Amino acid sequence: MAKKRLLQLTALMVVAALVVVVRVNAMADSVPAMKVGVAASDVEVMQSQLLTGSSSDTVTLLSLVLHTTNPEDVQFGVTAECAVAWAGSITDTGKVGTQASAKLWVEVDGVRVQVSPSQGDDGKVSFCSRATELDASIPGGFLSLYEKTKTANAFNWILGNVGSGTHTVVVYGQLDVFVNGIGYAEAGVGRRTLTAEPVHLTNDAYW
Repeated sequence: MAKKRLLQLTALMVVAALVVVVRVNAMADSVPAMKVGVAASDVEVMQSQLLTGSSSDTVTLLSLVLHTTNPEDVQFGVTAECAVAWAGSITDTGKVGTQASAKLWVEVDGVRVQVSPSQGDDGKVSFCSRATELDASIPGGFLSLYEKTKTANAFNWILGNVGSGTHTVVVYGQLDVFVNGIGYAEAGVGRRTLTAEPVHLTNDAYW
């Protein structure tokens, strides 16, 4: 009799343990992805060739690993210090024009995240740019200098329905340059951050 009760008690304990395991697994499957982030403070320099329409090599600025237990909509936020410098050479009657733009983008598992998938863009965002024109051909010995600077130090990308699993998120940078004459440009990206966090978009979200 005692042996029979012991067997019954053991069976109940096994069933209870299985229930606990099932509950724990169910809870683990329903836990949303947590917000993650990374920062860097070194300066990454991007330099151009002295050719019209040239670009610098692609530079890796930040990277992190994101884990999602369920399919999630994820927002990627990037902030950065960004500056563009240029140099040009002219004769006493010549001119030079330079347009330089430091562009950043986000890739998830090697695939670039678009800003607006509905419009089919390349996902690149200008974080700083500069257009400069130096003209010495004006009669009377005058020198004309024109400069235009643009800066956007933060931007958010959104990727819908990121599958469950472990994902590698990387921020890249590149300097695009257009030169008319003899000119040179470089860009520097300094202190910067990358965050990734789940967001809950409506089913009819459109961007």
